[in-house]
Amino acid sequence: MNFRFVAFVLSRLCFAYVVVLLIPACAAALVDKPNIMTFVMSMLPPLLIGGFLRWYGQTRQGHLNVKDAVLIVAVGWVGICVFGMLPYAFGMPELNWVTCIFESTSMWTTTGVTTLSCFWGMPPSFMVWRTVGHWCGAIGVILLFLFLFPNMSSGSEFILNAELPGRGLERTMPRIKQSAAVVIGIFVMLNILETVLLMLGGMDIWEALNMAMATAATAGISFSHDGIIIFRDTYTQCVCLIFMFLGGINFTLWFKVLRLDWQGIKEDAEHRYYILWIVSGTLLLAFGLWRVNYYNFADSLKYGVMMSLSYISTTGFAFDNINNWPEFCQVVFIVLMFTGGCSASAAGGLKIIRCTIVMKAFWYELRRILHPNIVYSVNYGGKPLHPEAVRAVVKFFFFYFVVFVVLALAASFNGLGLKEAFTMVASCMSSAGCSLGTVGQGSSYSDIGTLPRLIASLAMLLGRMEFTTLLAVLHPNFWQEK
Repeated sequence: MNFRFVAFVLSRLCFAYVVVLLIPACAAALVDKPNIMTFVMSMLPPLLIGGFLRWYGQTRQGHLNVKDAVLIVAVGWVGICVFGMLPYAFGMPELNWVTCIFESTSMWTTTGVTTLSCFWGMPPSFMVWRTVGHWCGAIGVILLFLFLFPNMSSGSEFILNAELPGRGLERTMPRIKQSAAVVIGIFVMLNILETVLLMLGGMDIWEALNMAMATAATAGISFSHDGIIIFRDTYTQCVCLIFMFLGGINFTLWFKVLRLDWQGIKEDAEHRYYILWIVSGTLLLAFGLWRVNYYNFADSLKYGVMMSLSYISTTGFAFDNINNWPEFCQVVFIVLMFTGGCSASAAGGLKIIRCTIVMKAFWYELRRILHPNIVYSVNYGGKPLHPEAVRAVVKFFFFYFVVFVVLALAASFNGLGLKEAFTMVASCMSSAGCSLGTVGQGSSYSDIGTLPRLIASLAMLLGRMEFTTLLAVLHPNFWQEK
């Protein structure tokens, strides 16, 4: 393992984080002068650590292997969440370190949950910090870093696939830097377009920019605890829903759309399954609401579409108080959260491609029970998948739920009820942020204890990195030379 070059790469990440901190620092200088020193002081630790790593690295050239890439992503994400707590620790001394870690992790992983009881009293510079942080987290802080500092030879492709998990990101351009630039460019275009459309609907520029970053980035972090509920006009809701949907689609597909690559779009099956899951979730939610006369048929269908899009994209915006919905609908919410959006998108969750492959593999295994001598292969997008790839997806699927159960049991050990513990961990691992019960909508995570908040922070981090990255670093064999 090339520790010196890994140190050099991580030093550049520290410096990139300081550059991001300049944005809320400038906002503080303009409208929130008492908090200028908060962000200046928050720059000192990453500058010192980055300087030491740069001194230890002593190189600008190197080659990354898989272990190096995994270590960079794991340490990079943990480090960015720790650094992200510094503005809260310096600027809000009433918050303890657990709360600061929780807020930072929620921001960077785009989960969107909070322990704060009111946003309206938060200093403007901190609102800018939250908005910028969750936007960078959605696009991927490591991916953004690759675009800014791409001088890492061919090994940077390992980082790219670890940062945008699922099936990874297809090469859209010959070089990694160009591929990263395409992804970031598409993401920025979506945010600008939504901001303009929301301003045409009557929002001021700050509200429009914040809501665009919250929906296109599928983060769900708004300037209000009520999120999108405060906007009752149909135009605003439709714009937000459209961009939630777009944020859950594979970035590579948008590049194919811009190039009018209809053959590539046709061969990409994931977006078709994505739409199928949304339609299925909508119909199930609408049926559940209409069956108990919670809404009439038209309103049941409307809210079914809204909530299905919000949950499967893991944006987590609630258009109604889901604690009052039928339990059948709440189960559908949990399934949609776990499923998530497309691979290499801003959405979290298991990803559509994995869920589809597992369902296909399960169906073929049932057929094998009936016909033991049958020879079959799991097809996806009209192409057969290698058996080892299918086994890897099934193993990941199983491991994901093992981690989920362990964390939920740990949370319930501290006194949380069954519904609260399981839905809290599910929402944090999927980055949706919508829980049920006492930690659901209208409640704050400050109502739960210190241990559940630490468990929730761990679940957010593991879910964002798809846990294999962080757990691989903790395995003893990772540090062996052979």
